Amino acid sequence: MNSSMNQSNDDHSRLEQFISRTCRAQPPLRAPGTLGLRVFAEIERRAALPSWRRPFGQWPMALRAAFLLICIGAVQASLSLVFWSGPERAVARMAAPASRPLSWIHDAHAWVLFLGSLFNDIGTTILHSIPPLWLYGSATSLLSMYGLLAGLGAVAYRTLYATR
Repeated sequence: MNSSMNQSNDDHSRLEQFISRTCRAQPPLRAPGTLGLRVFAEIERRAALPSWRRPFGQWPMALRAAFLLICIGAVQASLSLVFWSGPERAVARMAAPASRPLSWIHDAHAWVLFLGSLFNDIGTTILHSIPPLWLYGSATSLLSMYGLLAGLGAVAYRTLYATR
């Protein structure tokens, strides 16, 4: 066993040396001649953008403060529209629907319970009428088809995109 490990280590070191020699023998990559011009043009284009089209963190401090003040004013205006008749009346108006009996919730709850028991009974009846061997066979074939689909997807990806 020890000799097989030494042989494996020798194979790995030879492979590492081969890969190292091959990588060093590659010619250096050269950037396209227009790359620098395109980079500088993009930097100038972004610098020429108006401040409101830049990310918020790059806005001037005065503009950020003005924007925050406008947002606070919009929130205050919308809250004053909600509470336009005074806070005590607004609270009473907002609490009025909650003080009515919520009978529709009880009705909806009853319907959900009824439908749940109905589907439970139907599902149990159907499930107990199917032989277990058919259920296991169906589950196995579905899992096999899922695995086949994943494998075909991987082959298609490697064929179409990985070679480019």
